[in-house]
Amino acid sequence: MSNGHVVDMWSDGDNTFRPLRPEWQEMSRCKGETELFFNEGSPHAIADAKLFCAGCNVRRICLKFALDNDEIGIWGGTTTMERQRLRRSKKRIDL
Repeated sequence: MSNGHVVDMWSDGDNTFRPLRPEWQEMSRCKGETELFFNEGSPHAIADAKLFCAGCNVRRICLKFALDNDEIGIWGGTTTMERQRLRRSKKRIDL
């Protein structure tokens, strides 16, 4: 573990706890940009994150991962609330 220190999973430090994560995350455009994607309280931050996601080559895989795993934050260019609505409306695209 991290000896009680708070670290993010993208850190490169020796004390970083690294959970197993899907290979596609290594190809994501957002690797190392975690702060941008977990500030859903700000409309400006949400817009910036979605714009960032728009140019990512693993966006669809990311969205499917977030839908399948009930993730929070911006994933695949969608907010937590948008994904909840997708699940409720059953309009989920077969990714």
